[in-house]
Amino acid sequence: MFKITQEIELRGPVSKKEYDKLLIFLKRNGKFIEHRNRVNYLFNHKNKQVDVRVRDTNGDIEMVMKLGHIGAHKRKEISFKLGKVKVKDALDFLNHLGYRTGLIAVRISDIFMYCGVEFAVVSVPGRKSWHTYYFEMEMQADTASEIKKAKEYMAKLAGKLGLRFFGKREYEDYIVEMNEYASEKFVLKE
Repeated sequence: MFKITQEIELRGPVSKKEYDKLLIFLKRNGKFIEHRNRVNYLFNHKNKQVDVRVRDTNGDIEMVMKLGHIGAHKRKEISFKLGKVKVKDALDFLNHLGYRTGLIAVRISDIFMYCGVEFAVVSVPGRKSWHTYYFEMEMQADTASEIKKAKEYMAKLAGKLGLRFFGKREYEDYIVEMNEYASEKFVLKE
């Protein structure tokens, strides 16, 4: 299945204690959607505005292209759901298109709907004792006014829950840290 969406995503850091508290709150007050064990194979691309990946979520494979700066609040996502195929087949496909290097990133998430917003409470396991947590709030919007309203609504809701969002530079630094401590590099053979 082919799908294009305009995602409005806002993320913020949480400590282990805050992670546990948010998870309990959403289990009590939100609608549980799913638990995701996700492995992303993030490919290096010469254009930093293009993010190409193979995503394995609970054994369902999809190929994804995100357009826009990594960490931006608004990105276009184009995804092809491949279903229960082998990850290797999807990686081979991209390998033949010239994609050969990247990072493997594991994310474990519980997804909820709460007040019209999709919440992801995310655990990021790393090497040795390194581990981090964050939350993500997401809505779909198309027009500039819808995007503005979605951001304002999510900011207000986050404030009510005692959550804060990453600043732009803070999130970029967080990605660098996750790539260093929680991701593994890979190289596909030609």
